[in-house]
Amino acid sequence: MNLVAIYAGILGTFIMTLFVEFTAYISRKPFHVVSILCSMLTFGEEMSTTNKRVIYLVALLVHYSIGVIFSYCFELCLDYNLLALNLSNVLIFGGIAGLIGITGWRTFFAIHPSPPKINLSQYLTIIWIGHILYATGVFWTYLTLSSKPVEAFIPIC
Repeated sequence: MNLVAIYAGILGTFIMTLFVEFTAYISRKPFHVVSILCSMLTFGEEMSTTNKRVIYLVALLVHYSIGVIFSYCFELCLDYNLLALNLSNVLIFGGIAGLIGITGWRTFFAIHPSPPKINLSQYLTIIWIGHILYATGVFWTYLTLSSKPVEAFIPIC
């Protein structure tokens, strides 16, 4: 198990979550990823304070675990030379990860009997941008924790 992938997934997810939370705050929209996931996991039912905390922790773990899984996918792409570790490939990876995330959220909302009442298209746009920021966090982690010199990752004209 590669710890760099775990660290990268956690940092990338943290950056993405901060961006979504900041956007939710600025726009005054309920686009809080973990809270939306909590609502989806509990089917909107009222719960005791203890159960709310447990569900929030589960939602947080699911959210960050998915980030680590995406980071491992990124590492596999590097290991099999499907992409080089440079900024343009990272942005492409983030865009693709965002499309996968959008597909997952759309599917979850479509099959859920009582999804939260949010503007889904706005939320998914923010999620897509967030995944690009996620990928830059993953990239930064690999740059920082890799033994290769920075020049190997950033092409210089």
